[in-house]
Parts: sequence; C-alpha cells; structure tokens
Amino acid sequence: MATRVHVSADEFLRDPSCANWCELVRGEVLRLSPTGPLHGHVVGNLYAPLAAFVREHRLGWAFSDNVGFRLPVAEEEGDTVRSPDAAFISYARLPALIPGFVRGAPELAAEVLSPDDTAEQLRDRIDDYFTSGTRLMWIVDPTSRRVTVHSASAPIRSLGVGETLDGGDVLPGLAIPVAALFDGLEPRG
Repeated sequence: MATRVHVSADEFLRDPSCANWCELVRGEVLRLSPTGPLHGHVVGNLYAPLAAFVREHRLGWAFSDNVGFRLPVAEEEGDTVRSPDAAFISYARLPALIPGFVRGAPELAAEVLSPDDTAEQLRDRIDDYFTSGTRLMWIVDPTSRRVTVHSASAPIRSLGVGETLDGGDVLPGLAIPVAALFDGLEPRG
C-alpha cells in the first residue's frame, strides 16, 4: 500500500512544481490541468468589472486566478490552499498585500467551470470556502452560459444571459450583466 505524503502550506509555497495549476487540499497536492482559451476569456470578462468596481469604491482587493487562500478547514487532516478564478477580499480582512498565501477566505470566490471539473470537486470547493468564511460564491458555466450564485445569506440562484449578477450584501451596488461574461465567445467569420 502506498503511503500518502502530506505537504504543509509552507512547503507547498516553496515547491516550484506547484507554481501554477495546483491546490493543496488537506495536505495533498491536487494538480489541475491548465485551462484553455475559453476558460481564460470568461475569467477575464468576470475579473475586469469586479476589479474595476472594487478599485473605484476602495473596498479591498480583487484577484484573478492563481492567488492562494490558506483556508482554515480540517487542519488536523492537513493544510488547504485554494485558488479561485476570481476573488474579492476586503481591507478589513487583508489590510495590506503580503508575501505568501492569504490567510483566510475571500468574501467572494468565483469559479469558472472547466470540462474536467467534477460535481464532487465543486461541492468540496464550495464547502471549503463557506466553512472558512466566504459569504458569496459565483459558479460560472461557459457551456450553459449560466451563473449559479451561492450565498451565506440567501438561497441558491441560477442566472441566465438575460439577467444581472450582483454583489449581494458582500459588494452592494455591483452589477454585471451575465451576457457580458460570455461576450466574445461567438465564432468569428
């Protein structure tokens, strides 16, 4: 029987083979596939208005993918570092940018689904974020062109292209047309 090797968050941070496309889940390195242009384009469409709103209102920090959040879940099983495709964390939680991983969860985490994401992996991510203090999560599905909104203070909602994604009680006033997330996906020709 193979022995599982557990890695701490500090070891994970220093491991050059984990510089991109990895997360640490309960001490085990989870290698993720690089994303394709569809995924990257949708992430950009999501991140741009989020970052502009956060910056304009001086609310905190907006991050695109590859920023690690060290989540305080199941620490007895090992460290967990998740990296959402886009995130917001307030100045109250992170007063200044720091080296290394952000300790704690973002108030908002967004994930753009990839073809190899499983329902179980998605449930685990959602559970890890909300258990750690995330209050709002957007799951963006480029295939169906829908966004599923998970909130600590409201029921789950599913939004389509004719609707508007909002920041809820995390980012009041933020409004992003769902159609804008998928802008540019139509074939050119």
